[in-house]
Parts: sequence; C-alpha cells; structure tokens
Amino acid sequence: MGKQFPLIGALSILLLFSAAGISLAWELNIIGTIRETFDDNIRAIAETPLQNKKYDYITEVLVGLGLRHEGKTFTLDLMGHVNQQIYARHFGLTNNNQDVRLDLTKNFTELVSVEITEIFQNFPEPDRFEALFGNSEGRMRYWRNEFSLTGVLEANKYYMIRLVYANQFSKYFYTRTRQWYIERYFFRSYINQDLKYSMVNTARMHHEIHWDSSNYTYLFYEYQWTKSDPGGILQVHRPGLGYRHDFTRQLYIEGRISPDFVFRPISTRSNVSVSGVQVVIPPATPYDISLYAYLMVSHDVDQRTNASLNFTYQNSILANNSDPTTNWFITGNLTRQIFDRFSFASSLFYGESYIFARKTIDRLIGLSASATYEFTEHISATVAYNFTWNYSYVTGYRLFAGYVYSNGAAVQKISGYYRNRVSLALNGTW
Repeated sequence: MGKQFPLIGALSILLLFSAAGISLAWELNIIGTIRETFDDNIRAIAETPLQNKKYDYITEVLVGLGLRHEGKTFTLDLMGHVNQQIYARHFGLTNNNQDVRLDLTKNFTELVSVEITEIFQNFPEPDRFEALFGNSEGRMRYWRNEFSLTGVLEANKYYMIRLVYANQFSKYFYTRTRQWYIERYFFRSYINQDLKYSMVNTARMHHEIHWDSSNYTYLFYEYQWTKSDPGGILQVHRPGLGYRHDFTRQLYIEGRISPDFVFRPISTRSNVSVSGVQVVIPPATPYDISLYAYLMVSHDVDQRTNASLNFTYQNSILANNSDPTTNWFITGNLTRQIFDRFSFASSLFYGESYIFARKTIDRLIGLSASATYEFTEHISATVAYNFTWNYSYVTGYRLFAGYVYSNGAAVQKISGYYRNRVSLALNGTW
C-alpha cells in the first residue's frame, strides 16, 4: 500500500488543483513527460580496482500541475511536479521525487511592491551544475527549502530601494560506495560526504540610481550567515558597488564588485602522529578580506535567439559543503528557435573552488544540450545530452600509491569521474 502513496498523492493534487481552477476561475496548467535516459555512470564514481562504474536505462514519468492568477494588484503562480524514476538494471535506485514553487507579487501602490518566492525540492541528486559544484564522488540525495522576500520602493523615476531576505535549508543523504567503506576502515579516509544539513540566511539592500533609461548604478550591502553540521558558522559581510548598462533593448551588461569580509568557524591548533612523527596542523585564520566580483552579459540577438554569460568570484560555503571556500565559476546559456517548430538550448558550466580546511581543489565541467520539436501546440519531443566531469586534488604529505595524509586521515590525492547521459522525451502541455 505504501508504494501507492505517490500516485494517490499526485491524483489528489490534480483533483484539488482542478477544483480550485474551476471555482476561482484561475488558469490551470497541466504538463506531462515520459522520458527514457541512458546513464553510463549512475553512481557518479570513478573506475578503480575496488569499484566499477555501472550504467542503466532509466524510465521517468513526470506530471506537473500549476495554477496562475493575475489580478489588478497581485499575481500568483503555483507549480508542482511529481517524477517517478524506474531503473531497469538496478531497481533498488528506483525513486519518486517532487518539487513545488510558489511566486506571489503584490503591488500596494504604483511605487511599493513585495514579491514572495517559496521553493521546495526533494531530489535524488543535484539537478543543476551549480548545485553539484563542490560535491565529491557518489550520489547525494537532498531536501531543500528556499524562501525569499523582496520589497521594492520607487521613490521616483531616478531612485529605488530594494530589500531582500532569503533563507535556504538543506538536508543531505549520501550513497556510500564500496571503496568509501574500505578506505574508511583501513585509512580513516576523510571525505567531504559528511554534511548532514546546512542553513543559509541572507539579507541584501540595494540603493539604485537610474541616470537615464540605459544606465543605473547601485550601492549594495549583503550579509550572509551560514550554519552547517558539521562545520560551524560562517559569516560574510559584502558592501559594494554595481552598474548596469543597456546597449539596446536586447543587449545589456551588469557588474558588481566589493570586498568580502569573511569570518570563519573557530578552529584550534592540533597535533597528530604520522608513522611516529608529530605533525602540527595550524588553526584556520578566523577572518579574511578578499574580493567578490560578478559580471553578466545578456543578449537577445533577435526574436529567436538569446544568449547569456555569467562570471562570479567569491568566498562562501558551497550549498553542499561544510567548509569555507574561495570559488569562481562561469555559466553560459544559449537558446535558439531555429524553425517555427524546432528549437535548441544549451548550457555550459565551469567552476573551481579551493577548500581551506581540506586543502582541496575541486573542479567541475558541465555541458548540456537539447533539441525540441513541436508536433502540435500541446505535444512535443525532446532529445538531450548531459556531460559532467568532476575532479578533486588534495594537497598533503605523500604516503603511498596515490594517497596523501591530510587533516588526520589518508585520502586519495586525485579523484573524480566522468558521466554521460542521453535522453529522449515526449512532452504534453494543457
């Protein structure tokens, strides 16, 4: 009976949304997708003598339900998805995952407005390269709840104040590999798959000065408070300056820069013994001043094409890690309506981070591309490809056979994996 709960829940939500849509005269949206995926590395691990990569064919059935209402002073959007994954060769990985998103915008006057966003995700592994960035080998299931509240006050056409509060809570569950257990038993392997949960609170204030229709400057202050278990509390103060210039209605560039005042979790000096030799591990610096930089270029080349490029450099705790990092990443996106019924979309990600406490460099390259053909207004088909390369390098005292001593444990000096996924999907919208 328990296995029927996801299906019963999905049908109940469908009936509830349908009743709301009819009684309140709101717009009801229903989407459905059937997808078949070939994954050549379902456990996201490297091929070693202790573990083998495994492939599988994954069948997915997704149902999405949404409500939209647009009134004179407020707009509400609610969208939820239920996705059932079935693994053909490794049925034990079969799972059901869900997500829901709520967006509410309220205009109190022409000059004062508030926007609320609430997102909940229950995913078997990261669905975006940004969420995967910083994770080590192995699958990582997580629950994540994100809430944000934005208030906008337009004093006049030249001056605007924007206030933002955001909260993110994440809980993590890891699938251990055979090699992980063996290394932990023999070497006390120190691996970064130990994060139980993390909570991030962020407050931002923007003072925007619009010089004309094409240029505006803003002063901003951001405070970020992050608590992770294990890991402690990290605080970042970020006062800075931003600028945006619209070259045309289709092309603009925006940049932000500021010093980062980083206060790390408190740590103390420790002594450990390596083969009878005492090694002193110094405490991490409790605070630091570094650079934060952000640059974005977006271009609607024409009515059929959009391209964007983002670059970020910062000090922070990555969403799936327990230690402060200096990290930077580049993301690029391109969408193109090639023909009336045929469209193409692609995304590129490259990120690099240095974890102070673990003396580890992490790199991630991600590439995705998809092509969609619309048979009718409501039915379409999509073919997609996704590539991931994950790499970690640990600095430490050399021991044996590719292992080094770092932070009280023996770990692999170099680790990482490749992963390829190809999928074919049939989509319906009503």
